[in-house]
Amino acid sequence: MDLSMGRSLIAALALLLFIRPAWAALKQGMKDHWPSGLLLAFHWFGFFHATIEGSVAWGLLSYATYPLWTILFSRISERSWPDKKELSSVALILLGTFLLVKEDVEVLGQEVILIGLASAAAFALLQLRNAGFMKQEKSLNLAAYQMLWAGLFLIPFSSLSSFQLAPFEWSLFLFHGLIITAFSYSLFLSGLREIGKNKASYIAALEPVYGLLIAMVLLGTIPSWIQCIAAVLILIPSFLKGN
Repeated sequence: MDLSMGRSLIAALALLLFIRPAWAALKQGMKDHWPSGLLLAFHWFGFFHATIEGSVAWGLLSYATYPLWTILFSRISERSWPDKKELSSVALILLGTFLLVKEDVEVLGQEVILIGLASAAAFALLQLRNAGFMKQEKSLNLAAYQMLWAGLFLIPFSSLSSFQLAPFEWSLFLFHGLIITAFSYSLFLSGLREIGKNKASYIAALEPVYGLLIAMVLLGTIPSWIQCIAAVLILIPSFLKGN
C-alpha cells in the first residue's frame, strides 16, 4: 500500500507541475475524476495483493484477464454480444498466460483469486471511463487527476514507513513514481486515445511476455518450449488487431 500511495502522489505532483492547470480546471478535473481515482486505487491494491499474497505469476495472470473484462463491459454498454474474433483473441491470451505461469498458481486461496480478477475488472472499467473523456481531456490531465485521487484514497491504508527511507530507497521510490507510474500510465492513455480501448487491452495483455523477455536479458533465464508457445499465443491477438 505504501508503494502504491507514494508513487501515485509523486506521479500526480510531477504531472500537475508539468501541465500547470488553472485553478478552475483543477477543481473541475478533481470533481469529474474521483470515481476513476477510486478504480485506479483498487486496481493497484488488488494487483499487489494478488502478487504478494498469491504469487507474481497470479498477479500477471489476473491482469491478463483485462481484455476479457473490457470486451464484456463494452458489449454490456452497447447491448450487444461479443463476436467470435473477440472471444478467440481473449481465449488465446488467457491460454498463453496460463501456460506461462501455471506451475506457480496451482495453490491459491479463493480470496486472492477473486481480488486479482476484481483488480483487472476495475482497470477495464477505468479505461471505459477514460475513453469517454478522451475528447474533452488531455491524456496528461486524466493521468494527473486520477493518480492524485488514487494516492489520496490509499493514504488511510498506508503507514508512515514510506517516509523513512534511505537515500537509495528514495531514488527507487522516485523512479517508480516518475517513470513507471507517471510516464508509463500517461503513455498508455495516449495510446488509448489513438487505438481505442479494445486494441489497447490486447497490447496491455502482453505484460507476461515482457516479463519473460526481461528475465532472459537480465537473469539469463532460457524459456522452455511451452513458454515459447505461450508467448506466441499471447502475441497473436495483438498482431491480428494491428493489421
